Parts: sequence; C-alpha cells; structure tokens
Amino acid sequence: MGFALEARIKQANQRQQCVSQRLSQQNPQPRIHRAQSRIQQLEYRLTENIRSRLSEQRERFGNAVTHLEAVSPLATLARGYTVSTTTDGKVLKKIKQVKAGDIMTTRLEDGWLESEVKSVTPGT
Repeated sequence: MGFALEARIKQANQRQQCVSQRLSQQNPQPRIHRAQSRIQQLEYRLTENIRSRLSEQRERFGNAVTHLEAVSPLATLARGYTVSTTTDGKVLKKIKQVKAGDIMTTRLEDGWLESEVKSVTPGT
C-alpha cells in the first residue's frame, strides 16, 4: 500500500509540474512585452516620418513663396517698372487705349500718380 501511495503522489507531482509548465508557457507577459516594443518602434517611425514630411512641406512652401515673390506685381514694381490704368481701372497695354487729354493712374513701388496724357506718339 505504501508503494501505491508513493506512486500516486509521484504521478500527481508530475501532473502538477506538467500543468505548471504549460501555464508558464502560456504566460502573456512576454507577448505583451514584444507588443509594447513593437508599438514603441512604430511610434518612433511614425514620428520620424511626420518630421520628414513636415520638413519637405516647409521646403516646398518656401520654394513656392520664393517663386511667387519673384513673379508678383509688387516685385516687378520694386525693380522699377510701373503699371498704368485708365480711369475705369483697365490696365494700359497699347497706346490706342488712350488719347490726348485722358487721365490715367500709374502705380509705382511706393504709391500712385494721376496724370493727364498730353500727347500720344506711336512707336515703330
């Protein structure tokens, strides 16, 4: 009877060890740790991608501003050019748009002039 009892105790201990081993293998802690590490990596990559895209967009915006400044009417005025308009606001492009006695407004870099056309001389 003592041997049978020892055998049953030994068998119960083995089952208990087997169950403990299976339970420790199913411990979610290592999986949770790996998932947290993966999340940190993805957050880092996302942050870097956002920084990179933001930097690219800033550069593109700066280039666009530079281009717009170069072709803006105000930049043209700053280089010494003027824009003349009729009294109804139409930009003067051709001499036939005005005649002697007409009033026109001229836009310069720092203001406007109003002048009267004294004479019109066609170019060659």
